[in-house]
Amino acid sequence: MSARTYLVVPGNRPERFAKALASGADAVVLDLENAVAAEAKSDACGAIADWAARAPAAERQRVLLRINDAESRPFADDLRLLGDLAWSRRFGFGAKLCIYPRQIDLIHAALAPSAQAVAWARRVLAADAA
Repeated sequence: MSARTYLVVPGNRPERFAKALASGADAVVLDLENAVAAEAKSDACGAIADWAARAPAAERQRVLLRINDAESRPFADDLRLLGDLAWSRRFGFGAKLCIYPRQIDLIHAALAPSAQAVAWARRVLAADAA
């Protein structure tokens, strides 16, 4: 299933990583850019690398990394971090970026397919299987 919700967590707040993953969001964005003050970016990279080294594969697959602009000084650090981690990318629409966990259930409900769409998809799958 494609992610419908993305919950953003500052990369320098590792105590929030597990809570974000348990929030019900389909994906978690560990932010190294705007959510982290310039003087904390190095610590944030270290926190994310430490978490990724210990995290189960299923959790790592739900995490994306928001890195700094290519023109910024911390960008090289972000690239080194990316080289050490396996991140999946998903393309397309049907998702919403969340900054508060309370947004998740509302977005999931709003992006859920209608009963008609589900019935149509089942008919298509049944016809394909026949």
